[in-house]
Amino acid sequence: MPEELYDSHDFCWLVDEYCSLAEENESLKSSIAELEMAQREALLMLPKLERGHTYCDDCWYSCPKSVDGCCDASQGEECNCGADKYNKLLAEIIGLLTPPEVKQ
Repeated sequence: MPEELYDSHDFCWLVDEYCSLAEENESLKSSIAELEMAQREALLMLPKLERGHTYCDDCWYSCPKSVDGCCDASQGEECNCGADKYNKLLAEIIGLLTPPEVKQ
């Protein structure tokens, strides 16, 4: 390399810049690993939050979708305790957190 093109100050600056970028890269890798671990933990815990339908000893007040159903026929067959709505939202959250390669 010709002497006039070589500036030791520029070279040192490039080395410092490279080292700084390498440190930032390692920090980012560490942060990504922590986020991925938290994501995996959340995906293991979230399904445990699924709700069952409300059951009451007085079946008149039970959700029609509960294990023993509801004695009040006027309630129909649809969920009236909010479990279906809650579990649908929970499934959407799990879907958002699930990595694309797992969804396939």
